[in-house]
Amino acid sequence: MAMAPGAWASDDNKTYLKDMLSKHLMRVHFQKRDGTFRDLICTRKMSLIPEENHPKGVKKDNPNTLPVWSFVDEGWRSFRFDTINHVTLITEISEDGKTVIAETGCRTGVLLEND
Repeated sequence: MAMAPGAWASDDNKTYLKDMLSKHLMRVHFQKRDGTFRDLICTRKMSLIPEENHPKGVKKDNPNTLPVWSFVDEGWRSFRFDTINHVTLITEISEDGKTVIAETGCRTGVLLEND
C-alpha cells in the first residue's frame, strides 16, 4: 500500500515490515540512490532462502536499511526505509518462482492494531 513519503521510516512501520518479510514473500517498491525506481520481490523468511545463502555470523544492524533476499536476483539486496513508496504481499507465484501471479496490499497509511 502507498504511504506518505518517509512513513516507512517510523519505528512501528520498520518493525511491521521486518515482521512481514520474516513470514512472507513481498514486493517492495522504492527509489534507488540514483533516482530510479525498483520493484524488489523479496523476503527474510529463511525457509524461502537457499540454505547456502543463509546469513553467516552477525553483522552490525543499520537501523535505516533492511537486507532482504531477492527472489528474482537470487541474492541479498537492501533498501532504505525512507525510500519505500509501497509494499504488497505476494499471495501466489509461478511454479518456477519467477513470476508473481497474485498480490495484495498489506498496509494502509497508518498503523493499525490488527495488521
